[in-house]
Amino acid sequence: FPRGHTVFAEGEPGDRLYIIISGKVKIGRRAPDGRENLLTILGPSDMFGELSIFDPGPRTSSATTITEVRAVSMDR
Repeated sequence: FPRGHTVFAEGEPGDRLYIIISGKVKIGRRAPDGRENLLTILGPSDMFGELSIFDPGPRTSSATTITEVRAVSMDR
């Protein structure tokens, strides 16, 4: 993924998880006033999006690359 790419957005349906090979991803959630709250920054060997494998509901946060990222993914 290129820098600044939205891997997934809050509210979208989710069906896969990601494991970072290289690079960094920020996970954030929108506050009621529209501001983005940073939840965490993830790097190599970290996993994100895993809740979508177990819960078919919408994504509860957004994932955006802050550097170029190489990742593998697994779907349901």
